[in-house]
Amino acid sequence: KYKSFPSLTMTFTKEVKSKNFSTTEKSKGKIWLKDQDKFRLDSDQEQIVSDGKIIWIYVKENDQVTKNNRAKAKNIFDFNQTLADFKTNYKGQLLRNEKFFDLSCYVIELTPKAGHEFITKLFLWVEDKTSLIRKIEYYDINENKISLLFHQINPNAKISDKKFIFKVPAGVELVDLTNSP
Repeated sequence: KYKSFPSLTMTFTKEVKSKNFSTTEKSKGKIWLKDQDKFRLDSDQEQIVSDGKIIWIYVKENDQVTKNNRAKAKNIFDFNQTLADFKTNYKGQLLRNEKFFDLSCYVIELTPKAGHEFITKLFLWVEDKTSLIRKIEYYDINENKISLLFHQINPNAKISDKKFIFKVPAGVELVDLTNSP
């Protein structure tokens, strides 16, 4: 479904519950997708931007930006890669139909086809009328539970290519991995 849109914007809220800490980390932000290869995520904690070739990951707390070739970088927030490739990388099982945001959604469990994956289990809440993902809940190898809830989904949004250009903020360390093996 996501590959059929020339562009898409959506806002999200994110919760991270760690097995090692009693607090729940919460953040919110916005995502822009365009032309199946460009994406941008702006949140309280980080900014991830890709023009299709290079991916920039800016972790605000660390005052550090990592620059890498998109093909070498694996990241759950690479929506054009991750959302489009669920069928390839995961085997799915329909669990139930459930109301979410007052919308009828299918709850699908996905488990990695390959062993020893960073994401050990994934659940999707897919709106039955639009086939849009409204919630992703996943568990990583450290037993962290990450939930992403998607709001204000706007398919075919007008997005300038300038949105996918990243400029390193002044005083922030740049780690350039584009020439590393």
